[in-house]
Amino acid sequence: MKIRSKLTVVLAIVPALAACDRMGAGGGGDANAAANAATAAGGKDPAAANGAAPAAGSTQVTREFLVGRWTDNNDCNNTITFAADGTFTVPGGGTGLWVLDGERLTFQGAQGSRTARVQAPTPDAIMLIQADGSIGRSTRCR
Repeated sequence: MKIRSKLTVVLAIVPALAACDRMGAGGGGDANAAANAATAAGGKDPAAANGAAPAAGSTQVTREFLVGRWTDNNDCNNTITFAADGTFTVPGGGTGLWVLDGERLTFQGAQGSRTARVQAPTPDAIMLIQADGSIGRSTRCR
C-alpha cells in the first residue's frame, strides 16, 4: 500500500490550492475521480474495501472532532483549518467546503470535489484513505 503524508493531496482539485508547494506530489486523482463516479452511479466505494477496520481504541471522527487546525508536516504554521460552519482554509488562502458523512470526508471546491475515507487512530491524528489505497496522515495543531 502506498503511503503519503499529505492531507492536501485530497485537496489537489481546488484551484486556490495550486500555489501550495506541497500540492501535486500526490497521485490518486484519477482513481478518486473514478471512485466518485462509480459511487455516484450506485457502485460501492472502493476506499471502503481498501482500508482496514478502525484499530481498537481509535477515536470516532465527528464534525466536532475535525474542527481545528491540522498539519501534514508537523509545521503548525502550515495548516488546513476546518471551521465549524463546514468551510476549510489552506495555506495561501485557498478555501472550500467540507462534508463528513460517516467515514466519508468530502472536500468541495470550484472545480469539483474529492472524497476519502477518514479515520482517527488517536485524538490528535487523522488518516485519509484514498480510493487507490494511498493514505494521508495529519496531526492536530493546538
